[in-house]
Amino acid sequence: MSARVRSVRLAVLAVVAAGTLLSALPSAAVPVKPKQTGTVVAWGDSRYGQSDIPPGLTDVIEVADAYRYSLALKSDGTLVAWGDPEGTPPAGLSGVTAISASGLSSLALKSDGTVVAWGNEGNRDAWTPPDGLSGVTKISAGGMFNLALKSDGTVVAWGVDGAVWDPPATLSDVVEISAGVEFGMALKRDGTVVAWGQNSHGETDVPVGLKDVASIEAGLVNGVAVKTDGSVVAWGANDYHQLDIAAGLPPVAEVALGLTSAVARMVDGSVLSGGVGCDSDSLDAPTITNALQVDAGECHFLALVAD
Repeated sequence: MSARVRSVRLAVLAVVAAGTLLSALPSAAVPVKPKQTGTVVAWGDSRYGQSDIPPGLTDVIEVADAYRYSLALKSDGTLVAWGDPEGTPPAGLSGVTAISASGLSSLALKSDGTVVAWGNEGNRDAWTPPDGLSGVTKISAGGMFNLALKSDGTVVAWGVDGAVWDPPATLSDVVEISAGVEFGMALKRDGTVVAWGQNSHGETDVPVGLKDVASIEAGLVNGVAVKTDGSVVAWGANDYHQLDIAAGLPPVAEVALGLTSAVARMVDGSVLSGGVGCDSDSLDAPTITNALQVDAGECHFLALVAD
């Protein structure tokens, strides 16, 4: 198949898969992990300046792509934002170890295990973390709600209607989380997956017997799991995004979602991107051979590339 067709097929697949399998930390504090630094590559839609990387941006260890803005976490624990001013982080924010962004809000995990959030002021009550939230080791910003993974392996949810997004009361031993638009997913230490929330399209119907999962992602109306062998399993309304898991793809390391566009990083560091409902001329990834991380917004993409 052509490079563009393969790109679009994979990227729409990628509408829903991302993350890396990491164990929950035993303490409340979140140490600054020694991550490789890199530079940022952006492509796709830039109507709000979300693909216009600030000049001189270096020493980046993580990127996050919201619908209309982009974020970069630097090795010194500070953030740089560009695009829609809604993405501007609080003044003086520092000591950050991880970031996540979505349509509702952006989240920053601090080294003391607390979470800072910001976003559209009209939705402040929805994205503000619960009082006293601490001991957090992972964060995931979703379309209508947010998730935090605590050091004891439990999950906390909050958003537009917190009762809808509450995870199962028995959920425990979680090592990874993903907040979709209206449903959530959790990866357990034993490599199995739990999903909850809206299920109008089967998005929480995790395939029976799914195991050996390395990463998960909740999308709009479907879920995806990347297995330890680099293969991908999807469920829900995959045809909603014209999802087509192409055979013979290289092993997948990471897939990041947009609403109807996505980007995938292969184990060899190469990148593919594409989607539907976007300007097709802007979706193909540039040639990248040493990507460390990728993320997708709304018809635009970010890649962190090794220095």
